[in-house]
Amino acid sequence: MLAFCLIAVVATTCQETATPARELAECVARFAAADRGTYRYSPDVAAVEAAQAAASSNEAAGSRSAPKGRVARHTWEVTFASNGIAHYELGNAQFWKQGDALVVLTRREEWVSLDAALRAEWRASGDAEQRAIARMVADLTRIPSPASVVADLVSPDAAVVKEPGSSPPADPASAAAAPVDFVVTLTPAALDRLLRGEGVRRAGRSAAESPATPVDEGAPVAAQPDHGTLRVRVVAGAIVAFEIEARGRGASEPVAIRRRYQFEAWGTALLLAPAPVAELLAGK
Repeated sequence: MLAFCLIAVVATTCQETATPARELAECVARFAAADRGTYRYSPDVAAVEAAQAAASSNEAAGSRSAPKGRVARHTWEVTFASNGIAHYELGNAQFWKQGDALVVLTRREEWVSLDAALRAEWRASGDAEQRAIARMVADLTRIPSPASVVADLVSPDAAVVKEPGSSPPADPASAAAAPVDFVVTLTPAALDRLLRGEGVRRAGRSAAESPATPVDEGAPVAAQPDHGTLRVRVVAGAIVAFEIEARGRGASEPVAIRRRYQFEAWGTALLLAPAPVAELLAGK
C-alpha cells in the first residue's frame, strides 16, 4: 500500500513538472538570466508583412526598385552587453546608448552626442534629418526589454498551451531541436496595460511606443472584447522568438496590436563601441 502511494505521488509530481506553464516558466527564467544578446524588434508586424509582400511582388515582377529597405525601416536590431552599452539600428540609422548618454551617426558620417537639450532642439526646429532622428530616439528609448515583456505577460495565473510542430521528426535527436510554440492567453490585467496603457495613448508616428491600429472603425467599442495572446517559440529549451497580439477596447476606440521579437546569439553577444563613440559616451 505504501509503495502504491509513493508511486502515485511521484507520478503526480512528474505530471505537475511537465505542464506547459511550468515548462515555459523554466524557459523564461533561463531567458531572463542573460545579460547580453541581440534581437530584432518589430513594433508593427502588419507593416513588416506588408513591406515583405511588396518587396517579393516587385522582385517577382523584375522591378529594380523592389522596396526591400522598407522592411528594415519597420524593425529595430538591438544588441546589448553586460557593461550597459547597447547598439540600435533601424534601416540605415545607428545609435549607441549607455545609461543616459546617446550617440547617433548622421548622414554625413559624423558621430554626434545627443543630450536632452539637443534632442528637444532638433525635434522643435531641426532639419528633416534631425527631426527624424529625434523621433527615432523617442522610439528606441521606449522599446520594452524582452526579458521584462515575458516576465510581465507570463504570469502564474495565465493559461498556457503547448503546440508542438505539426510533423515532429521521428529521430529523437532531431525532435529535441524541433521548434515548439507555447501560447499564453493574456490576463485581463495584461490586456489593460497593452490596450489602454501609456504607450497606446501616445501612439502615433512613434512606432516603437506600443503602436495601436484602429480596427472595425464605426463599430461600438463594446463590440470589441479584449483578447490577446503571447506566442513563444522555443527550440531545445531556449526562447528564439515571441509575438504579442492583442485587440479590443482602447482608450477611445478599438485597437489592434502585433509586436514581434526575434533573438540571435542570446547570452553570447560581444559588443565593443568604436573609439569615437566610446569617448562620446564617456563624455569626453
